[in-house]
Amino acid sequence: MNKKHLAVAAMLNELGVKIDPEEHNQRLAMQKAVYLAQVSGFDLGYRFNWYVRGPYCSAVADAYYSLAENPDKGEYTLSAQLKKEVAKAKTVVDNNPADVPQHRWLEAVASLDYMRRVRKVDDSALKETFETEKEWLKDLYDQARDAIRKLD
Repeated sequence: MNKKHLAVAAMLNELGVKIDPEEHNQRLAMQKAVYLAQVSGFDLGYRFNWYVRGPYCSAVADAYYSLAENPDKGEYTLSAQLKKEVAKAKTVVDNNPADVPQHRWLEAVASLDYMRRVRKVDDSALKETFETEKEWLKDLYDQARDAIRKLD
């Protein structure tokens, strides 16, 4: 199996994100978790583009489909150093409000971060842009904004 895919598996395991590409919401969660881990320092070289549901990378999709097809993938864990690199993202993932499904939270946080970091949306326009492009997530704006500050 590809070492990069194994790193994705270990990172998702550390973040508490289940590898299950059969479920649409879980595919969203996996994409956004990998994006958040990368911006927090665990860079595997994946490059994300904007998609309707936020940051997306087809190579990440290849990774989780490959992992799901390998029945002998076992348990993956990260070294202490790699856990340290993914710690910021773990804080954001773990900050998921109790009444919000994980995929929805990760979509909100990753999308808001991408708008700010990659698309360079000015802070003064960030809320309006988020609410326009992510209307179904606008109730999470304040919490997501506070969470992405932890990634800086």
